[in-house]
Amino acid sequence: MRNRIVPLLLTLLLGAGFAQQEAKDLTPEAWMLLGNQYYAEGAYDASFIAYKQAVKKAPNDPRALYGLGRVQLKLGLLNPAVENLKRAIALDAKYLPAYLALARAHLELADESEDPALKKVQLSKALSVLADAKRVAPEDAAVYNLEGVVREALGEHERAIAAFKKALELDPKNARIRYNLALAYLASGKLDEAVAALEEAVKAAPEEPYYRARLGALLAVKGDLDRAEEVLAEAVRLDPKNSLAWDYLGQVRLKKGDSAGAIAALKKAVELAPLAYPEAYFYLGQAHLERGDAKAARFYLTKAVVLASRNADYRYWLGLANEKLGDLEGARAQYQEALKLDPEHKKAKEALARLEQ
Repeated sequence: MRNRIVPLLLTLLLGAGFAQQEAKDLTPEAWMLLGNQYYAEGAYDASFIAYKQAVKKAPNDPRALYGLGRVQLKLGLLNPAVENLKRAIALDAKYLPAYLALARAHLELADESEDPALKKVQLSKALSVLADAKRVAPEDAAVYNLEGVVREALGEHERAIAAFKKALELDPKNARIRYNLALAYLASGKLDEAVAALEEAVKAAPEEPYYRARLGALLAVKGDLDRAEEVLAEAVRLDPKNSLAWDYLGQVRLKKGDSAGAIAALKKAVELAPLAYPEAYFYLGQAHLERGDAKAARFYLTKAVVLASRNADYRYWLGLANEKLGDLEGARAQYQEALKLDPEHKKAKEALARLEQ
């Protein structure tokens, strides 16, 4: 409720005649204080208004320009953010927060671009900004952490790992850096190292369920299903609304042969995030087929196919559910679609041949 009221208060502050006079009397410091307060509360529209006023009153204050650029990032106004952050750095070449925000702006511009060449240009700009940041603050962990994120986006996994390790030397208790290191290890195919890094992230932030969810998933990949289930159960205990953890927990239970437990967890995942996890619907379909309920299986597998229509496995399993229900034409259509997507799909080939007998 507070976040919804804040923009209204600022609108009133700037709208009425009396309020306009009050607003004119506010100092740049006061506007920046308001901007920071609203930013911390997640009221980014209100923060934007406050910082616009701060910059209007103090156009050469790097703090005001940084604050405006930072909130513009949150609002998706990336190019204006870049310009304001560059101005902040030009006014104060030692202002580290502006460097970090500018590098992140280039990273987000890269994420938005569908052109690989333009994406690389933005990531290179981010690295250039971070190189300047290192000269300003050579012992700041945040600089190296962000460098690792950028290098990971470039596919430079080993250099990303090196950057994250340097960040951890400077800030060894930082759980987020350990999590980022785990992702870099995973991307480079180092599963054991990724698990070890996630274990350390969980130790550093035991109340953070997201790290536990990722750890549970990797333990399952390693085949340690009992430990994976234990870690994921703790994740959903810490945060019952963590849909990702429920999704992973359902998958682990299904692998362990607990179809009833899998269904309960996967249903929770799709209730919390109905469009986020097509694989949750897929595994719900599998679990119901295991229990002999082809009708429910078809219901969930249809949803999986709607959300991820180019997944050959989803098509095959929907065909299998149709076949179990006696809908041979529906089964044939799904097997054929599976083979269009993956001509070497062995099970779809066998199923289609079975129908043709």
